[in-house]
Amino acid sequence: MLIIVNQTLKPLFAQMLGKMGSGVNFFIYNNLENGKRIIDPNLPGSFKVDLNGEIFQWKLPLVSLMKEKTCPVDQQKMSGNWIFCPFHGNKL
Repeated sequence: MLIIVNQTLKPLFAQMLGKMGSGVNFFIYNNLENGKRIIDPNLPGSFKVDLNGEIFQWKLPLVSLMKEKTCPVDQQKMSGNWIFCPFHGNKL
């Protein structure tokens, strides 16, 4: 499956993004253990990938999947993973 994905998507990304796109790699893994997600992108936690000795780490939840929050003082949009407004100190 990974070979098919890489053979199909890698040239597409290379065509769209040039040299940067040709460096995009896809990793497919089984994310279930005993019927439950091992990594849930919506829950707090972290995970890391060891790629030839180089460690890449992500903190969860993934901010890109979270809804923005709004500051109650000035109605400014804030990052979904923030708990307090960094300008006013109010809870978001």
